[in-house]
Amino acid sequence: SMEKIVAKNETYKVELNFSHDVSTAIILSGLGYMSKVNPPLASTLFMELHSEKGGYYVKAIYNDKPITYGLCTEIMCKYETFKENAKQRTFPGTVEEVCFGKQMFVSR
Repeated sequence: SMEKIVAKNETYKVELNFSHDVSTAIILSGLGYMSKVNPPLASTLFMELHSEKGGYYVKAIYNDKPITYGLCTEIMCKYETFKENAKQRTFPGTVEEVCFGKQMFVSR
């Protein structure tokens, strides 16, 4: 993960994941990238982690074009801004806590 690389615990050069168009649309939406059309067949989304200028930056490339999204208003988004963007756009806690937590049930 990017977090492990930044913490100097991993040295991955590449990590590949594959998904369907709907999953790609959900990831893009989760980042804050809005599009009026679903991802076309054989779409690609690359998230690159760069070490530059004494810091880390994330670059998102969607179908061969660098994109900006959410709080990441520059192509090379500071890693801390990328993390804050993700934090603001996700639920706190685990899926079980969010979906099945005590606040979801009413005692009778």
